[in-house]
Amino acid sequence: MKHTVLLWISVIPIILAACTQKEPIRSTPLSEFSLSVISLKETLPRLFKEARKWSEDAYLVNVVIEIEDSESIGPLTATFYSVSNRSQVFVIKEEIDGSIMTEIINQEKGTILLKPITENDWKYDSQEVLNLFLEDTEIRKIFSEGSRTCNLLDLSRIRYTSEQQLLWRLLAGPSCLERESYYLDPITGKRTEKPPVPEIIPTLPN
Repeated sequence: MKHTVLLWISVIPIILAACTQKEPIRSTPLSEFSLSVISLKETLPRLFKEARKWSEDAYLVNVVIEIEDSESIGPLTATFYSVSNRSQVFVIKEEIDGSIMTEIINQEKGTILLKPITENDWKYDSQEVLNLFLEDTEIRKIFSEGSRTCNLLDLSRIRYTSEQQLLWRLLAGPSCLERESYYLDPITGKRTEKPPVPEIIPTLPN
């Protein structure tokens, strides 16, 4: 658990840029409403190219995509671990114009061994996933009527499940303090629920 906390503490400064308060947006009729996000599928080869400059055996463990408004597309942030270099974490942020920012974060206790996220683990790309979520009228209302500050998509594994289940998550709400999580299966495209936390949480290998 300490390792997981360290990872999120290290990634939070990059993600918090999305949480700068903005002026409330005008309500948009649901029939006219649409949003765009950066494509994970198109971006992934570039992410791996950069990550493997850091470590040849780098593997993907998390993706966060910021959702902005109809006039702009937010950045994508990916986190990589390495089998051979467990004392560091590699974080890369790519903007829609292709510009990138990378950061190497030292891990005093070393990273835990996580199941990599591979291209075979997911079928639905980020834009397809957002479109599926927006088919829900209540979710559409969140984006059409409220501030879009702090809303995001992420692709990550549920670490306390025995198979480390992979899910797309939409984190959205009328404000940064009023967000809800919604989940979608990355293979079937079906809405799902987050698995309940078991009484005994599996121990991840060190």
